[in-house]
Amino acid sequence: MKRLIISLLILVSIVVTSVFILSVFDSRNEQLISYVDRVEELYKQNKTDLAEEELTRLNRFWSEYYNLVSYIVQSTKLEEIAQSVSKLKALMGKDEFLSECESIKYGIRLIYDSEYPYLHSIL
Repeated sequence: MKRLIISLLILVSIVVTSVFILSVFDSRNEQLISYVDRVEELYKQNKTDLAEEELTRLNRFWSEYYNLVSYIVQSTKLEEIAQSVSKLKALMGKDEFLSECESIKYGIRLIYDSEYPYLHSIL
């Protein structure tokens, strides 16, 4: 009986920890997407000075995000997004800027979807 209780406690702790990590991961993804959205909006309004300041904030947040998520996600997926984030400052004022922002947002959503524990991926 003790083994059963201990096993159940271990399973419950794993589930609770997973749900907590998933919620933190989701909130960080939403924050990162909101930074990219703000940069896009400022760029579309031709406020390049404010957009560059927001890019600096985005880069700072990306560093924190990368450190947190690198424990969960494959590094190749993160490296692709890191390259896109690092390109943004150089692409400011060019046609590719908005497509690179969309690429970042798509990559972030793709990471979340690939790490979300769907029933078919567990079984």
